[in-house]
Amino acid sequence: MIPFMKHRPGPICLLLLALAPASGLLAVDSDSLTDATVEEAREAIIEMIWSHQDPDRHWDPVKMPEYESTNQHLGGYTALACLALITAGESYQDPRFKKPLADLERAELRGTYAVSTRAAIWAELPQRFRPRLQQDANWLVESWNADAAGWDYRANPDRTLSRPSPSVRHFGTLALWAASRRGVVVPPGLLDALERVTIRNQLPDGAWHYPSTGQPRSSGSMTAAGLLTLYITQELLHAEEYRRLSRDTSSPVSDAIERGLDWMDSNYDPGRNPGGGRGSRFPMYYQYAVERVALAGGLRTFGGHDWFREGAATILDRLFDDGGGELVLKSSYGPDGKASALRELCFSLLFLSRGRAPIAVNKLRFEGRWNNRPRDMVNWTRWLSEEREIDVNWQVVDIETEPETWLDAPILCIVSDKELPWITPQRDAIRTFRKESTAYLERRSNGTLAEGERPPRPPSIVEVERIRRFIARGGLVLAINEGRSSSFADSVKDMATLLNPGAEWDIVAQDDPIYRYPVKVGKRAKILSMSNGVRDQILLVPGGDITADLQVINRRSESILQTLSNIHAQASGMNRFRPRLDAARSDWTDPRGSTTASLVRGVHGGNWKAEPDAMRGLQSALAESHDIFLTARDRRISDLTRNGRPDLLVLSGTEATSLSEADWQAIEQYVRRDRGVVLIEHAGGSDAGVFAATLEQAAMDRFSAPVRSARRTAVITGDGLADAEDCSSVRWTPYSVMEVFGAGEREPRLRCIEVDDRPAIFFSREDLSHALLDQPSWRIHGYDHDSAVNLMANLIRFGIASRPATP
Repeated sequence: MIPFMKHRPGPICLLLLALAPASGLLAVDSDSLTDATVEEAREAIIEMIWSHQDPDRHWDPVKMPEYESTNQHLGGYTALACLALITAGESYQDPRFKKPLADLERAELRGTYAVSTRAAIWAELPQRFRPRLQQDANWLVESWNADAAGWDYRANPDRTLSRPSPSVRHFGTLALWAASRRGVVVPPGLLDALERVTIRNQLPDGAWHYPSTGQPRSSGSMTAAGLLTLYITQELLHAEEYRRLSRDTSSPVSDAIERGLDWMDSNYDPGRNPGGGRGSRFPMYYQYAVERVALAGGLRTFGGHDWFREGAATILDRLFDDGGGELVLKSSYGPDGKASALRELCFSLLFLSRGRAPIAVNKLRFEGRWNNRPRDMVNWTRWLSEEREIDVNWQVVDIETEPETWLDAPILCIVSDKELPWITPQRDAIRTFRKESTAYLERRSNGTLAEGERPPRPPSIVEVERIRRFIARGGLVLAINEGRSSSFADSVKDMATLLNPGAEWDIVAQDDPIYRYPVKVGKRAKILSMSNGVRDQILLVPGGDITADLQVINRRSESILQTLSNIHAQASGMNRFRPRLDAARSDWTDPRGSTTASLVRGVHGGNWKAEPDAMRGLQSALAESHDIFLTARDRRISDLTRNGRPDLLVLSGTEATSLSEADWQAIEQYVRRDRGVVLIEHAGGSDAGVFAATLEQAAMDRFSAPVRSARRTAVITGDGLADAEDCSSVRWTPYSVMEVFGAGEREPRLRCIEVDDRPAIFFSREDLSHALLDQPSWRIHGYDHDSAVNLMANLIRFGIASRPATP
């Protein structure tokens, strides 16, 4: 397994930079933190850890820090450094690892911390290290003190332990969990005792503490460790129980987890270990513990705090100074520093490396039975990571949060065995809306809408509106019906009526790419699709109860995992993973700019608004990168100049469509009298661009003019247009027809018709609309985001330049 974005060895000067004298404190704004900055920090930490290596002692210190003994921690620092570097993407075959790993294989380690950490290394390495993993797992099992339900700092299974260390228990549990994922069997009795003692030690406020002689003090790091233990026992002991939908949803484990999460939500602090006490001496261990439990539980936030974003900012603030715009590791973390500095570097690197992995799927939490099988997404993303050989994570998002924040994953998974709670009270209103919408769409299609008639208004449901916003921004909803009842699937169909009244559900064909790419699926589950003509918006698995076979992996799981893997590949643009910090923008940029322009998206009888947020995406991009304040409106074509002459008329569609005589008269008047500019585009670019192709022919007949390449026009070259881009070379969406079959082709394919001796109507059989959303999706044939924005900006600037002279 490799982490997202394999580490690239930095130049020697990076290490010199890391040791340079600090020129000032670094203040990291977590809101603006980018993956590039995190990667720069990771590379500096990696090089610094390597610089700590001693030819003989490897990473073990000459003298152990205070409160640590050589007997307990011999080999532990070397194991921790190796684990951090390998987790960060350093190859175990790197010559610098040869002697440390060989010595770790031979060493008879005596401390629980050291053995646990070494076991975690073997779990990350190829199968030939499996005997070493089994050996360390056996050591942990044999060293388990059954009376105390924990481990001592050294192997003392029969010694009386009055206060077993919870951090030692944390390390031992993590090691056995890692071993179990590689096929090592962990005794159920040990796990059961571990679970019972963890629940028993939970404080009344929901937290866990580090035992001492005084009053128990709730601790952030120990609460994270306690929660992680229960997530692990929930997986290893109770997975089969959760397959039964009829079980009691309340249990000692789930209740303890809820109480612990409530405490974390109320007390989490990204800058310090809440609760203080002994845990305050190990701030980076606290960050490591938070990362471990957050990834195990799919937790996106604690108390509204993005734990990775804010934790990463805290780490950068602690470890680095500002070296005149460069990240400079503080001198105290150099090779001559304390052993505790190396420990902090290692825990920081583990946090930054694991936490930054892309989010493959978000699971929606709502009031009701949303999490019947709590390990379904865990097992999916674990399989996906192994299949794709790239670490990916999953997380829970709440229906109460802003849907734009859900876009850090391409898929929103909604799962239940009961109908959606926000649909039930609105069933009659939805039925009425469906009937009215069907009639309205029929009138619009045959051109019999009354003057000024508007589409029927759907019932206002906050949850539906949030899901609509997620889909409109480019997201895919995957809905999975659990159990034998179809009530959940039926409620998803009702919700779809509100989201896209004109869409119909299609059964995904057996030869659809969902079942064939990148993996050919054997047994194919029935899937229903609701599309906007450009891409799938909702995929519904109406039966089969597939999450039961995700909760516990068995022989039936393989085809389910393959299907879900293919769905993810297509939703992510064939695994175009985005770093966690850079994956989603919470909001569009408000329209602004020194150049004002206007655009009309024309309403016609076809699928004129397949991607409703495309124009909002364009407004945001033009404000950010082109200094254009764009006003965008939807208008009937015959009414396009109601608010004055727009600089650009956009007609978009996904199927062969004809325009009425009134529409053509309005277009002709607009391009002749008002010197207007028109773009006719096939959204999505599929079906050979039939929408644009059909209207190309109609326009040639109308204007008695040929359609020619636009490559010599100002729209492409930018010549004569103020601040225009040169669009003579463009980029296509990955895996599009142009990218695959036109390898190396970079010339744009816009075509145009001249009216009154000037280019006036432009045609694109390739997608522009979806590209403006800046979200990945496979089976989109067209321009990439930047090229689409630049072409649209030039079209608008050309429309501005074409404005009739003011009398």
